[in-house]
Amino acid sequence: MDFYGFYTGKIFDAYRYLGGHLTEAGAVFRTFAPAAEAISVIGDFNGWQETPMERVYDGNFWSC
Repeated sequence: MDFYGFYTGKIFDAYRYLGGHLTEAGAVFRTFAPAAEAISVIGDFNGWQETPMERVYDGNFWSC
């Protein structure tokens, strides 16, 4: 993703990077949450157990 374009409001395809996406290994979840201290993903796909997300890129984006 073009992070500079994201911050300057010049890209309109952040949905290709952010959100939930299926991969060959399973799935990846990404979000933009600069003020968050912690984020977890919970659902039936992980037995309703917290899967913590990790800060990526500049610390404003999270992924697991």
